[in-house]
Amino acid sequence: MGICTSLMGCRYKSGSKPCKTCSHHVTFGYTIIDGREYTWDFNPRFGPLFECASIGKRDWVPNSRHKVWKAFEAWLKETQDD
Repeated sequence: MGICTSLMGCRYKSGSKPCKTCSHHVTFGYTIIDGREYTWDFNPRFGPLFECASIGKRDWVPNSRHKVWKAFEAWLKETQDD
């Protein structure tokens, strides 16, 4: 799921993959790891913004070895254009 606020006519349409270069497109994703739900907003220009509701953290940056990165990278590959 995502939204695009571009006034320049981004080719994103609901249900399709957004282009990687559109800086106006924000996509939302989530995963569950060890019983905890992690969500993120992803913008191609600024990267992911993570949240872990079960620990009450918003605007959270997981360390480089955290399991959420592997889930995020798989999601990114699946949802973004090549």
